[in-house]
Amino acid sequence: MNKITSTSIIRCLLVFLFFLFFSRSYSQNVSFEHITQNDGLPSPTVTCIYKDSYGFMWFGTQRGLVKYDGYSYTVFDKVPSEKTVNVTNFFFKSIVQPNDSTLLIVLSYNGFYIFNIYTEKFTLVLNDVPGDWNNVYSLYIDQLKNIWIATGQGLELFDLKKKSFLQYSLRNYLEFSATKTSGAVTSIQQDRMGNLWLFCINGYVGVFSVSTKKWRFIRYSNNPVSSNTLSHGGKLHFDQHHTLW
Repeated sequence: MNKITSTSIIRCLLVFLFFLFFSRSYSQNVSFEHITQNDGLPSPTVTCIYKDSYGFMWFGTQRGLVKYDGYSYTVFDKVPSEKTVNVTNFFFKSIVQPNDSTLLIVLSYNGFYIFNIYTEKFTLVLNDVPGDWNNVYSLYIDQLKNIWIATGQGLELFDLKKKSFLQYSLRNYLEFSATKTSGAVTSIQQDRMGNLWLFCINGYVGVFSVSTKKWRFIRYSNNPVSSNTLSHGGKLHFDQHHTLW
């Protein structure tokens, strides 16, 4: 006859509690609260969402930039274009916060905008270098608070204080110039080693060393029937386990 010990009872109890906890965790229902125009949102079309250092939510909508404090909405829709005419039909691509007083915002138009959180004013930033440098896809702030810009011609480094740019054109490299393909970058992420990973429109993923300023490129052909390929012009993201998506 088997002898039941206190140790075996404790083990059985721990196993039971383990499965009980995880079964409840995975059986919890996920619910969503919908925020609509009836709640004060100016447009049902939201293309960009950002949470700032104060805890406020910012929504890029078709009718303007929206600040949400959890109770009410403030809409900012007086955005000057490069022709000094207010933009009325918006498509927000990217929002980042380099400091407590500033948001940097990419719209579907040339350049990007500096938005002062305190004065609530937009300032358009344009690059005077010829080419597709003003065709901005997204913005990224790295571990050292450097501001990087994904553009139609490559990678840019932006100095917010000096309002100056430093360009790293991808069209100078064989992978792009030999095939006469676009050097556009659509997304930027940084790994634990400090390297920048860039998604390029032509199916390349570029890895840029911030310290040495050297590049290497990984080619992923676009084949819809193959799971080992990438689409042209997507987004990159490192998760908490440092897996690149």
